[in-house]
Amino acid sequence: MFTATTDLILPSTTTGSFPRPRWFDVSMWGRPLDTCMLDVRFREKFQDAMTVLINDQERAGLDILTHGDLHVDEDLAGRAWHHYPLQRWAGFEGDHLQPEETTAPWLHYPPGTLLNEIYTGWRWPHVVDKIEHRPLDYPKLWRLAQARTRKPVRFGTCCSQVMALFLDIHTPKYKDKRQVIWDMAEAMNKELLALRDAGCKCIQVEEPCFHFMANSFGKDILVQAPDPAKAAAFYVEQLAFTVSDPADGINGTMTFQLFSDLTPNTVNQIEMWQSETFDGDRIDMELGWAESLGINTLRVSLHELLWEKDSGGMTNRMRKLMTIADKHKMRVIFVLFDSSGDPYP
Repeated sequence: MFTATTDLILPSTTTGSFPRPRWFDVSMWGRPLDTCMLDVRFREKFQDAMTVLINDQERAGLDILTHGDLHVDEDLAGRAWHHYPLQRWAGFEGDHLQPEETTAPWLHYPPGTLLNEIYTGWRWPHVVDKIEHRPLDYPKLWRLAQARTRKPVRFGTCCSQVMALFLDIHTPKYKDKRQVIWDMAEAMNKELLALRDAGCKCIQVEEPCFHFMANSFGKDILVQAPDPAKAAAFYVEQLAFTVSDPADGINGTMTFQLFSDLTPNTVNQIEMWQSETFDGDRIDMELGWAESLGINTLRVSLHELLWEKDSGGMTNRMRKLMTIADKHKMRVIFVLFDSSGDPYP
């Protein structure tokens, strides 16, 4: 019998960005929020889009709402989700194609694939000076969303580890990516503390690079590898600092989700969940690795085709996953019925 969720009411929420209404056709393009709000066209469309987004989530019965990332620019394949802080912090300059030789190994895809088109289409600033915090306006953006509902609004942002994947160093002030990552963590920490002080009760720090590293290096990420970029200890320390409060200690008064995506040793969601290839022992082993790295939340996608074929079996496997996650003190966020890979979703 599965008991991980016995007598436990699971709050419902969403992760990620929301689709923009087609009439919300303006972007911030690196400008401060106050400057954007001086434009009456931006002001009206942005506030109307936020109101629609909050109302839709309330009508759907969600318990924890989101601002939906409406502040990020409408650019190619969501680049702005990573790019938003880089546009505003000091130390960055330009828009450049990252050379193949400096691109992370897990971001190489063959020509003709969608991900190749995305990664060769994106452009990134160079690191040209000391990275320093400049306001990202997260507290203002959160207050605009929270003012529209009595339910709690969660605020999400990417971590510096994933932003660093796309950055090349063009200054003698940095010798390697480790200090770049750390200085961005300091900048993000200042912004998250301001967000906490504004009253935000739930902050989601997304895309620590543990799952990328696990795909490339397996269990070797748990040791101090010869290459510092592969050393999990640094990533754990850096992420802990990102969510720390110098006055109160690590995780002093902020509630964080430190999460990674889970598709263990499989090609896609279907292989993970279908009865023929579902591997509870493998999941247990990989969640043990994740627990040792400090991960406390997993985002797991559920493919609708499997639900249509075997809903009962899939439900049992979901319960088994939650029991394994409970063993490792982890929470699970299910992405309900993602049709990724279906030509007719």
